Amino acid sequence: AMSIILGYLYRNTCMAICSDEPFLVDCSGERIHDFIATVVHDPYQIVSVSEAEKNLATVDPLCYAPLLKGIPVLICSGTEDKQCPPIYNEKLYHALPENAYNRYVIHKGRVHGYSSWFHETMMQFLRGELA
Repeated sequence: AMSIILGYLYRNTCMAICSDEPFLVDCSGERIHDFIATVVHDPYQIVSVSEAEKNLATVDPLCYAPLLKGIPVLICSGTEDKQCPPIYNEKLYHALPENAYNRYVIHKGRVHGYSSWFHETMMQFLRGELA
């Protein structure tokens, strides 16, 4: 998630964004109740869902994706990632503005966590070798 947000903040100088297992995707949207439930043991501690939604939108990469015009973006995911499920990373990818260089790559069998596979995929993307 941070690479998407930083890419937005530095969009005037950013040349590409590579995001592996983006976290908190759609935390301010349809998944908000799931995120609130994992953070707060007593949901009544939340002043209002609308206030929580506003606050979570500041860290939700889905809120920034449509604003990344002209910046090539790589989003990587693993089919077995339970913490950052691929369905939400695909949603993030589809929220990006159209760009012939954008790529969404999903690695079969990959679980959550760093792998050299992402580094290799990122380097291919940055060299323009990722079809």
